[in-house]
Amino acid sequence: MLGIIIALESETPNLSNYFEKIKKININGFTCYLTEVLKHNVAIIYSGVGKANAAAATISLINNFSVNAIINIGSAGSVSSKLIPGNFFIPNNAQYIDVDVTGFDYKINQIPHENETFTLSSKLRLIISEIIKEYQSIFANGDIGTSDSFINQKNVKNFQLQKVLATDMESASIAQVCSKNKIDFACAKFISDCIYSDGESEKQWKNTINQNNKLMSEIIYNICCKYIYTFELTK
Repeated sequence: MLGIIIALESETPNLSNYFEKIKKININGFTCYLTEVLKHNVAIIYSGVGKANAAAATISLINNFSVNAIINIGSAGSVSSKLIPGNFFIPNNAQYIDVDVTGFDYKINQIPHENETFTLSSKLRLIISEIIKEYQSIFANGDIGTSDSFINQKNVKNFQLQKVLATDMESASIAQVCSKNKIDFACAKFISDCIYSDGESEKQWKNTINQNNKLMSEIIYNICCKYIYTFELTK
């Protein structure tokens, strides 16, 4: 079973236009939609913003459904001139950017007893890439960094970004939980703002969300179809 994690319902305002037999339920305080795609079950959960919410939503998916793969889809901010608003970013690794336990001989941004970075599923990344490239340009290499802060020009110097090209508030937490539970995970992020663009990042985010959210439900549906056709119908 495939699980989809989205931070905000505003990112997918027309979900019911693409998914049939959709049933809304509440799981551990999270809004979740159960639906069928190609006669296979899919669970879509809205996590809310932030690392704790993302981790809790992931655990709720795992504990309540027999998910064997999870995909996180949503917005991210660019901290690289390679990525501009409107691009899609499909990272190959996720890491934290707000962790410092170096006093105990861990690397910067490394959670004690955890990997420095979390490698995302190559097979899921390939499926996501094949769908999204039909819509917009994509950039499919590099790390995404996760923190509990919205990164902008004013606060970016407070974070150790290293190989990070984009930032969000969910993906590394989801990756950590999936890694512990041996569940395939990947994410697709549309770039909503960039610290190198003119104007405030917050305004860029609002404008890009409004421009892209009409496409997101269609993209999610097609990713679900591609996943099920590739990994479920061919068994």
